[in-house]
Amino acid sequence: MREAIAAGVVKINLDTDAQYAFTRAIADHVLTNYDGVLRVDGGIGRKAAYDPRSWGAKAEAALAGHIAAVAEQFGSAPGTAQNGSSRTSGRVARFASARALS
Repeated sequence: MREAIAAGVVKINLDTDAQYAFTRAIADHVLTNYDGVLRVDGGIGRKAAYDPRSWGAKAEAALAGHIAAVAEQFGSAPGTAQNGSSRTSGRVARFASARALS
């Protein structure tokens, strides 16, 4: 991909992969915690499982991780050789780890 970018490719569609990364994290949470997310046998589930903040944080962290990996792959992430800047790389890493912990 770096060769394509260096050769002048100016648009690469990343939306589908980004949507999949976000949705896959939600699907994983729902399937892993289905008894807490859904009403099973008349129960109401577990708030920690069905609360959008729990699965939303996982989805946001997955999306941030995907975008960081793509930026690194394309040479546009802070601190990469092509970008030449390491000023914001700590902020990106802190954001991704903070989202994973929330």
